[in-house]
Amino acid sequence: MRLIKKYSNRRLYDFSIKKVVNHKNIIEYILQGEELKIVDNETSEDITAQVLSQTFLKMIMENKNQDFQIFLLSSLIREISNNLPGLLIRFLKSGIGMEILTPERILKIVEDFIDKGNLKIYEKQDYINYIQNEIFQNKNQILNRIKKITKNSEIPFFKNDKNNM
Repeated sequence: MRLIKKYSNRRLYDFSIKKVVNHKNIIEYILQGEELKIVDNETSEDITAQVLSQTFLKMIMENKNQDFQIFLLSSLIREISNNLPGLLIRFLKSGIGMEILTPERILKIVEDFIDKGNLKIYEKQDYINYIQNEIFQNKNQILNRIKKITKNSEIPFFKNDKNNM
């Protein structure tokens, strides 16, 4: 996990490379699949969600398509306020975030849903089972699509081994 500290001057310092970083670097880390923990230097408070939110908004606002910006942000606000557990399932059904949901993270998310009143305690195990099933089904569908594409193509999926599938 990459540790980044935010200083009072709003600068972000990445301890693994011993350099000041910015939101573009944060985006690169996320795209590379890195796990981040961002803490306030003075209080040691975990501010990862806050910095990722700011980074997300910067990304959206850089897209000059205002209609898309409004659509995306309005949709997220509606979805988050209506049914947070349902939003997670819809993300998984579309393949969003599947690669970073570990069993530990799923459990933490579900327990937070319960703590915040978004999910009932008696729904916990069924919900976890449903999430795991969605992840399993999506991974299989994606692998099958890849197999189909690579079977009909001269381009191997893996660089070194055409028969790896």
